[in-house]
Amino acid sequence: MHGMIVIGVYVLVCLYALTQVDFHLKNIFRIKFFRFFFDLVFLALELVPLLGVLLPDTMIETAQRNLLLHYGNIWLGFFVYFTGIMFILQIVRIITIPFRDHEDPKARNPLGAFLLLLICIFISLSVNIYGKANAQHLWFTQYQVNIDKIVSNHGEMKIALVADLHIGANSKPSLMQKMVNTINEQEADVILIAGDIFNAAYSEIEDPQEYIDILKQFKSKNGVYIVYGNHDVESKMLGGFNITDYAEQRRSPEMDKFIKKCGFNVLDDKMIIVNGVQIAGRLDGMVTGTDATRRATASELLGSCDVTMPIIVLEHEPLDFDALRKNGADLVLSGHTHGGQIFPGNLISKAFYANTYGFKTVKGCKSLVTSGVGYYGPPIRLGTHSEVVVLDVSY
Repeated sequence: MHGMIVIGVYVLVCLYALTQVDFHLKNIFRIKFFRFFFDLVFLALELVPLLGVLLPDTMIETAQRNLLLHYGNIWLGFFVYFTGIMFILQIVRIITIPFRDHEDPKARNPLGAFLLLLICIFISLSVNIYGKANAQHLWFTQYQVNIDKIVSNHGEMKIALVADLHIGANSKPSLMQKMVNTINEQEADVILIAGDIFNAAYSEIEDPQEYIDILKQFKSKNGVYIVYGNHDVESKMLGGFNITDYAEQRRSPEMDKFIKKCGFNVLDDKMIIVNGVQIAGRLDGMVTGTDATRRATASELLGSCDVTMPIIVLEHEPLDFDALRKNGADLVLSGHTHGGQIFPGNLISKAFYANTYGFKTVKGCKSLVTSGVGYYGPPIRLGTHSEVVVLDVSY
């Protein structure tokens, strides 16, 4: 049902965009053949993302599907802004109707319509070219965090935090290598990965071993610990949105093998102690990826922790702060939001999360949310950055 809603919304938006393109083409071409030709080209481009997820395995090879997913996501980056501009132009036309009553409704301005359509295409392409380049530029962000608890023989710890690698059809090994090099330069006490290592389908990864060879280069004094996120399961995605029912989403054995080969330690509903700090990891609250029907509650997760010692929770989604704080958590480290990834998502996401990006105190609990390294859906970032976070924690 969830998948049908996502597909239905996309189809409706596609139909709307097609009508708007056709409206402008009517003013450009007198000959219907040319208008219909460009309508068909636009429609074919709209179908690419759908074909990537809807074609059965019996009709398409994995490599061909990945090409459709790759170029479909690139198209979606253009499509979302192009359609947005078309919508704004339509609103302007409606608002200005009273001022155009004297105009002949049959009058055409082919040059004006052509230039307007060309400008819309140029703006959408330019935004995506910049967004694609920006997504490959890795930012380094550092925070000073104090936990008001005292532990003998320990007073500070350096944590490197990353999230949302989204290794898949549109990811770049070069960006992963930049991430690893940046973190290794910090000589961190521990490296934490807050979920979404994969982009839903393991088969999207063209060369898994290349990514393994990069990620196993991570260096820290006490290892690399991860929690899985809601995309670390086998599912089909349309523009970053799952279309596979949540109940059917499972983590594949290949994903677990990948993580093991990288040398990562999984902290799903488990706790470790590093430098006198208790670090607890949580299963994802949206999709466990296992046969477990639910993850541990905050009290179950932190029940064995010593509340007189610092407690850090690694959780993919920045949620459940009240319960975590009541059970002793001092700091929650998360990803998931991508900071909104593309404008205006960076503004809209604030309506869904108490902390969508950065460092903030929520219901008495310190929260740090990273915008992540990778991206899902369109491989672009606008108004946000790919980042590596380092926390200098004192206690």
